[in-house]
Amino acid sequence: MSESHNAPASVEAVVDTKAYQSLIDRLSQRIGDAQNRAARAVNTELVMLY
Repeated sequence: MSESHNAPASVEAVVDTKAYQSLIDRLSQRIGDAQNRAARAVNTELVMLY
């Protein structure tokens, strides 16, 4: 992720850590899970509507 050209070195040092990547991976997983739950809830409501 070090393709940012204007980021200070301290930011790049954090972004390149395994802990930061792990955080981003966990957040991405949680967001995807929440999107799936929301889609299932909407689909359930649509089925109940008909």
